[in-house]
Amino acid sequence: MAARLSAGRELRQGGSLPENTSGGSKLSGELLWIMSGQLLAGAGAILSVKWLSRSMPPAQYGIFGLALTASMLVQQTVAGPIAMAGNRYFTAAKEHADEASYLKGLVILSARAIIGMLAIALLSAFGLAASGRRELVLPGCAAGLYAVLYSASIIIEAVNTGARQRAVVALHQALTQWGRGGIAFLSLRWLGANAEQALAGYCLATLLILPSQTWFASRALAQTQPVVQPGGTPINAALLLRFAWPFASWGLVCWMQMASDRWFLALFRGPESAAGFTVVYQLGYYPITLVSAAISSLVMPILYQRAGIGSDPKRLAEAFALNGVHIASLFLIGSLILVGAGAFHHLLFGIMTSARYFSLSPLLWMFVVSSTLFAIGQALSLTFMIRGDTDSMLVPKILTALAGTVFNMAGAYWFGVGGAAVATFLFSSLYLASVIFTMKKAGLAVFTSPRAMLSALRGMPV
Repeated sequence: MAARLSAGRELRQGGSLPENTSGGSKLSGELLWIMSGQLLAGAGAILSVKWLSRSMPPAQYGIFGLALTASMLVQQTVAGPIAMAGNRYFTAAKEHADEASYLKGLVILSARAIIGMLAIALLSAFGLAASGRRELVLPGCAAGLYAVLYSASIIIEAVNTGARQRAVVALHQALTQWGRGGIAFLSLRWLGANAEQALAGYCLATLLILPSQTWFASRALAQTQPVVQPGGTPINAALLLRFAWPFASWGLVCWMQMASDRWFLALFRGPESAAGFTVVYQLGYYPITLVSAAISSLVMPILYQRAGIGSDPKRLAEAFALNGVHIASLFLIGSLILVGAGAFHHLLFGIMTSARYFSLSPLLWMFVVSSTLFAIGQALSLTFMIRGDTDSMLVPKILTALAGTVFNMAGAYWFGVGGAAVATFLFSSLYLASVIFTMKKAGLAVFTSPRAMLSALRGMPV
């Protein structure tokens, strides 16, 4: 089996990928694993909203949501960029027989990141204590520990994703989501209904899954395959950092945009408003995020495999055409979910939330649209990642995130949860428009012809 998969992945020396004539069943199996993992993970995440929102007072649930946004900052600025680089260059490292240099680069970047995170967590704890907010010290420390563990988890899992270990990643996703929600729920029941206990449950669930993730990633790196392009650009820490640093540079402002809605609501309207926004955001925004993550998990390693290290124009053109299929599927699925959200929002809130949040259900459609627009923008931005040209996204990422933060502040201040929902929609629309503008400015095609997409599907590597 390993030999057959390796042969199927082999590239023609110096040329494009061989045309695929018998890989449909394998790709269908991969998609089935991805969707199964995402659906199980999504069910766990949505049920976690129900369990935790009903197990904590609104003020504590609001603090819990705010603490998770702090962990999101770490993902945006540190772990996420490293994981993206690890995923992008896994196949290239295999093609160039440079796995040792690739692994060493990942370990160096990850170690530096974890040391920095621990230092920031300690400084934040001292700052909260010195400012008189001692009630936030324990949630802050728990959030810092969760950020470290989750960062290690997503970096290691990026190797498994790059290796197209679909069943492994699906299982880990499902176990992580159900484990986090289940252990946090039990912690709240047994130890107290407060934010730090919920975060402690998240930490324990993430810690329990790390050994499995590490074992499978090590196995993927140890597997051999034919060397296609020996030598060339080394896949080392410098190359990984060059790809990752733009993500880190815009990570802070992107986090400000993503988290500021809840922070501004808590500041201007109280923790209860932040809790309400968290509920409707997770129910409305998450389904598209779930689906787009599933499709991206399927497509991204294949795009990177098709493009190689990014120096062959023919391979790049094939990867761009395949990404067009990715974008078209997101638009279609987002439209279908929007119809469902419009028809069944009352029923969904009645099943999944407590009565205090029912009045927010009419906002559900706006989060679905916002999530769809943002997902399409993210898929379009893959064009730059395929080329290894992440620098081109610096200006649109930073400017739209700053504008989105201003939208969140104004919406939360004047209109509460509804205003924050409109701010999310405005940001997603602006982000998509900015990506399209940047692509046109770079001379890249935004839309892909159906013929090119069909051709790319026929030649998809397996």
